[in-house]
Amino acid sequence: SDSESSWDPVSRETAESELCREMLRMMDYAKSHDVPLSLLYGEWDISVAVDVESNNSEHWEAPVCAAMGFQSLYDLQMALERDWGVASAPVVFVLNKPGRAAAYSSYSEGAEEYLTVYSSEYSTFCHELLHLYGARDYYYPMAVSDAAATFLPDSIMLSGGTVDELTAYTVGWTKSLGRQAIGFLGYLPSDPKGSGRGGAGRTAHRLRNQVLRRWRRLYRVYGIRHPRRAGRVSLCRRKRV
Repeated sequence: SDSESSWDPVSRETAESELCREMLRMMDYAKSHDVPLSLLYGEWDISVAVDVESNNSEHWEAPVCAAMGFQSLYDLQMALERDWGVASAPVVFVLNKPGRAAAYSSYSEGAEEYLTVYSSEYSTFCHELLHLYGARDYYYPMAVSDAAATFLPDSIMLSGGTVDELTAYTVGWTKSLGRQAIGFLGYLPSDPKGSGRGGAGRTAHRLRNQVLRRWRRLYRVYGIRHPRRAGRVSLCRRKRV
């Protein structure tokens, strides 16, 4: 709750129901790629005196953490991972007011990562959660959105309802790129400022290598692994000590 909003029993029940439904949807997405994924949650009701918005977290992060007895969001995440015995514990702030959901992620060790979700759009939860594990938006710039509309039209990272081949690969759910993902990469222009298809083969090769390097770096830094190799879900970070 902030100075502009608060929770009542009905709105809390709605939020819990909607977010639980989104968690089940995420587990179904993982299952469609033959990845076992289990999600659980805990909730806390925290009030701060400032207005909470996605772009002013420097004003409300500290009061929230202090109210929970932590110095930072990173400390909170580490405590949850330790106490719950889980590989990853993303922090999700839920506000009972209109707004645009956002994810804040980083590949740096010790960085604070979290989601801000508003009651006006609980349905974006899965999209934003995937961002924390490497997924990229496909709706901008135009060259990317055009390629996605052609090859990955039902992607959750565009406006659809499936975790596409490239997103599944990026978050570690699959080991190789499928035909549609390669087609998407090959459709992008070789010139970042261009809109044509020039040098499609070179672009596909370059971007594919970028994706490979990212996956290797995520494995090295966070322990994100492919399930065939690790025998467990990949959408998680290795517990950091």
